[in-house]
Amino acid sequence: MARYSVEQAREMRDAWLAAEKAVTTGQSYSIAGRSLTRASMGDIRTQLAYWNRMLDEAQRALLGKRSPGRQRRYVPYD
Repeated sequence: MARYSVEQAREMRDAWLAAEKAVTTGQSYSIAGRSLTRASMGDIRTQLAYWNRMLDEAQRALLGKRSPGRQRRYVPYD
């Protein structure tokens, strides 16, 4: 079972994409003594990777597919 629905994961992924776009226009600014500092690009990319994985997981769960899991390689010996 997925941790998030497809809609939730897509909404969060889209929010972080919007944050990435906002950072490209300026990391921080001040107006009338008030300032705004946005998240760092590294943090945004970490969150984007996370939400892309969650979206993939939710889509797989919706289709009834298992997650790829960890692959193991066994080498037989004599």
